[in-house]
Amino acid sequence: LKKRHYAAAFVKEALLKNKDLLELDFLKFRSALEQQENGRFYAALATLQYYCSLRLSEAAAVYKEDFQFGSIPKDNRVVFSRSVKWDRYKADKPYIEHNFKNSKKLGYKTAILHPQAKAYLESLVSAAPSGAIFQLKGALLGYRQIGYRYDKAFMAAGLSFRGSHVLRHGSVREFFSQHGDLGIARQQLGNTSFKSTEIYAQPLQKSHDNFVLKQYEPLQIAADSKDKKTS
Repeated sequence: LKKRHYAAAFVKEALLKNKDLLELDFLKFRSALEQQENGRFYAALATLQYYCSLRLSEAAAVYKEDFQFGSIPKDNRVVFSRSVKWDRYKADKPYIEHNFKNSKKLGYKTAILHPQAKAYLESLVSAAPSGAIFQLKGALLGYRQIGYRYDKAFMAAGLSFRGSHVLRHGSVREFFSQHGDLGIARQQLGNTSFKSTEIYAQPLQKSHDNFVLKQYEPLQIAADSKDKKTS
């Protein structure tokens, strides 16, 4: 396929996707997700994905042995060294590979668990047998199975987001707006280059909006001062 083929097949402009999934939005989404069957289970998966800024394939592939919980925050850790492979055909069952997208360069990723992730994962991990924790009836979750649950929860929460990758995008944007450090964002994502990191680590729309609104402040001060003199 070449560019001219896409032009010939043009139907309509694709809508721009909002990727600013703020933490407040995520909590609404998670609350709606918990109302579904096995809701707490899916909410734990989403919580791990969001607060560790993971690809869905990385979050869904964690093993019981990848977690460590302790009495002090720095002892609450998780290691990511696997990914779920979902083949394109329904008849093909998902399976786990002992690598992920950047594993050849990174080897593995490790992170201290966010308090929210610890709260949702600790009891699930302790109750799970060895191996992959995100299984139902002994089978790994299907990609469409998870996507359906996520989209249904977004709709129930009154949010316009769709899909699973928006959790990775949204969490990095949320946290980048707080610390503003591209190096931290790169570690958070597990990327090997800053160029890839910049795709995710962008200021939130609200940051730009607040900057523009500040430009009105001198005008408002001048107007208030004029009103006082007139009165």
